[in-house]
Amino acid sequence: RPSSSRTDFGPQLDKLNRQLFTIIAWDPPGYGFSRPPERTFPFDFYHRDARVLAEVLHKLGHKQYSLVGWSDGANTGMILAAMYPDRVQKLVAFGGNAYITEHDVQLLEATRNIDKWSEKMRASMEALYGTENFRKLWSNYCDFYQDLLRQNCGDVCRNQLPLIRCPTLVVQGGKDPLVPMHHALYLLQHIAKAKLYFVPDGKHNLHFKYADDFNKAVTEFLIS
Repeated sequence: RPSSSRTDFGPQLDKLNRQLFTIIAWDPPGYGFSRPPERTFPFDFYHRDARVLAEVLHKLGHKQYSLVGWSDGANTGMILAAMYPDRVQKLVAFGGNAYITEHDVQLLEATRNIDKWSEKMRASMEALYGTENFRKLWSNYCDFYQDLLRQNCGDVCRNQLPLIRCPTLVVQGGKDPLVPMHHALYLLQHIAKAKLYFVPDGKHNLHFKYADDFNKAVTEFLIS
C-alpha cells in the first residue's frame, strides 16, 4: 500500500543484523522518495515494480539475493521470484495476496476516508506526501482495487506462484483486518517450498508490534 521503506520498515532497518545482511530498502516508482513522477496504478503495476526492482539490484551488482516484502511488496516479491528464479534465493512474504475478492475490496474501501484514520496512522503518511496528496494517492489506490476486481477478475499473481522455486516464508497475522487468512493458505498451497510463520494476535503491520519476534524468525529463515 502507499507508503515508503522508511515508514514501513523502521524496526527492521534499525534492528536486523548488518553483519549478517546487506540491507537494501527501496521505494517503488511514485512512492516515498522515488518521486517525481507521482504513482500510477495500471493493472500490471506489481509486475512493473518487480521489473524495476530487478533492474535496480542488477545495476547495484547483486546477482543473487533474498527478498522481504510486505503487503503490495509481498506481491511484488512473489512476482520477481517467479520472473527471475535464478536470482532469488529466499523470499519472505507477509500481508500479500495472489488475488482479491469482493470482500477484500470492501475491507479496503472502508479505509478510503483518511479523516477517519487515527492520528498516528495518518501522521507519517501526511508528513511524507502532504495531506491532500496522500488523500488523492490513497483514493486512487482504492479505485485500483475496485478496477482490478471488476476488469481483471481480481487476479494479482495466481499464475506466477507455481514458478516460484525458492524457499518461501509466508507470514500471516491472525487478526489482519485487510488480508484474511485464506490468502496465506492459498500461497502455501501453490508455492512449492512455502512454509508458514503465524502470529495469532498479529495485524497487518505485525512487524512493528512484534518486531523482535518477526526479526528473529526472518533472520533464522534467511540464514538457515
